[in-house]
Amino acid sequence: MKKIKLLLPLTLLLGLFQPVYAQFGSRAVAIQEIQKRDLIVIIGKMDDKVMKKIEKKGNSDLTSTYQTLIDNFNQNMKYAVENFWKFTTGQIIYKTVEEYQELMNDKANASKYAVMCCTSGGYEIGLGQFDWQIDDKGNSMTGSVVSFSVTLPDLKGGNLYDYKVTLGELVPGKASLICAMEREKTWYTALLKNHLMKPNSESDEMIKNNQHNLVSKTLLIRDKDLGEDVKPAQIKASYPLLFKIVSEDDMNKSIMAKDSNYAYVGLVLGGTGSEVHFYVVDCADGGFLGQSGAGTGIQIGSHKINPKKLGASNLKDFCKDISPADMKKKKH
Repeated sequence: MKKIKLLLPLTLLLGLFQPVYAQFGSRAVAIQEIQKRDLIVIIGKMDDKVMKKIEKKGNSDLTSTYQTLIDNFNQNMKYAVENFWKFTTGQIIYKTVEEYQELMNDKANASKYAVMCCTSGGYEIGLGQFDWQIDDKGNSMTGSVVSFSVTLPDLKGGNLYDYKVTLGELVPGKASLICAMEREKTWYTALLKNHLMKPNSESDEMIKNNQHNLVSKTLLIRDKDLGEDVKPAQIKASYPLLFKIVSEDDMNKSIMAKDSNYAYVGLVLGGTGSEVHFYVVDCADGGFLGQSGAGTGIQIGSHKINPKKLGASNLKDFCKDISPADMKKKKH
């Protein structure tokens, strides 16, 4: 398979708020609308414009690369929604961008649905489109990082804020999508409780109540999330519980098994793409067990963590932030 490159635009913001939905009168009422409506989940489809560029470059291998990107995204999205998305109560409906836009041509439909999508590049949030392109040499696929959101299609401008979570992947994996869904759910749940000035309160409370469960779990860390300067011995010296460095595939196996013996490190991007917010996520139910970093623009714990990966410079701070206060050291 050909190379896939990921671009980080300087305008990237985690939790970028778009004012919408004045007709609902309040954030809480609009979020209630999201919660009760049928949910359209946007899935990918090969773009004719991208296909024409592939044909022009004369690199037929990129056709299978492109199809694999689409297939992987659709599989990951469907799995995460069907197994871990619990916020909305209506029917789940999968549609491509074209099918969604055709449905919205009847303006009456805008008030019937909520929409979940991943969007990258300069595309308008809520459209579920990607800016995947072919590089100048015709050798690889490129694109910007992806933003995940759940919103209403009838945008009118106003006083509710649409919240999106930015993921540092060209094709979001299961772990990243589940982490984003939990982040979105806890944010909206807090706003439903009128915690307007403390939208992180729901995830903070979840972690406070559940962090002690880490004592009985092995923490999975993807090898691609570790800097080259980090060795297992360094993690062992800083994190007093069980951990395991795994591949993306091995992490997915534990997630798909909903194995209660494991938790994993998920991450979302913030700022201009130079900041990362790390979450510790329970493989069994997708709930948060810990957090560390500066991804929300605020300081979590006693430290801010800015690198995109866990490196020697931030490993100790990360381990300190996620470790339960009452933990007992376990043998590795």
